[in-house]
Amino acid sequence: MARRSRSLLENRHITTLNDHTLRTPLLIFGGAIILLLFVVRGLQPEPGRSPTVLTAQPSYALSPVARDELPSLAATIAADIQRQRYVSVTVQVGLFDRDASGTAFADGDNPRTNLYWGALYGVDTHLPNSAGWRRAFRDDGIGNHIVARSVFQKRVTPSEHWIANGVTEPFDVFVLANAWRHDHLVEAMEQPIRDAICGNSTRIVIDGRPIEFGGASALVGYVGQNHMLDEYWDPLTRLEGCRLTRRIGIFYAAPFSAAALHRPLQETGLYSVLFTRNRITPEAYVIDGILDALIVGDLDDGFVDSAAAQYARYQKGVGIETARSLFIR
Repeated sequence: MARRSRSLLENRHITTLNDHTLRTPLLIFGGAIILLLFVVRGLQPEPGRSPTVLTAQPSYALSPVARDELPSLAATIAADIQRQRYVSVTVQVGLFDRDASGTAFADGDNPRTNLYWGALYGVDTHLPNSAGWRRAFRDDGIGNHIVARSVFQKRVTPSEHWIANGVTEPFDVFVLANAWRHDHLVEAMEQPIRDAICGNSTRIVIDGRPIEFGGASALVGYVGQNHMLDEYWDPLTRLEGCRLTRRIGIFYAAPFSAAALHRPLQETGLYSVLFTRNRITPEAYVIDGILDALIVGDLDDGFVDSAAAQYARYQKGVGIETARSLFIR
């Protein structure tokens, strides 16, 4: 009887061990699933909250020359003006697209009516119609990714800021704007960084005069949707063989661009013109504000102050202090 009781106890013990052996991996697996759900949920923006944006990593190998050893942006621009009698700016425009909206301004393949290009406050409409820029060139783009290009020109009489930097004769400012199809926003957002660090230039002849853009510009930047909120990648990892050798300003007028790009680009050695801390409507008047600061020669915080003034002017209900808090340089 005692032997039978011991056998029953041993069988019960073996059964318990087997249950425990099966239960342990199930508990671990279940816990892992729950943890994964919490992580995934944490990466998704909740209604009314800012989305999480991962950050690009600065690459110091891209900048063999220390930032402090490069001439200032003002000195670099002044030298360009004195040498060639003009300064250029290159802007990549990521076309707005919302497939479900069914409206013309949200067709990311059609720049003519697109919110960020051909609509009232689009780059191709606002600059010549409201901001006093002359359209000096226009074409249907290049390849299947840039579907429209325009160059705008403005003649400038040197301000006190530029005179103090040795610019005493009138000069021209040229702005090249490239409209990118909505399914090429990764390339569109990478292009300003590639222009700035790799230095490749684009030449367009304006009234018989060759004008250099891209890596030869004083400022390069992007305006439009922030595709990094939908798909994360590190734009600094695809610049093999590039080296920063010239002071050049960079800006991203796109929602939450500061979170992903401000620190790494600044630490790589680029001059920070403007990034955004929060949601914004990235329309052409923000770019016009940046250009106003360049024309006057009020650089540094002047870029942000001027862009904020334009944003508050066109965005009803947004005061200047609120507008100023949206931007950082």
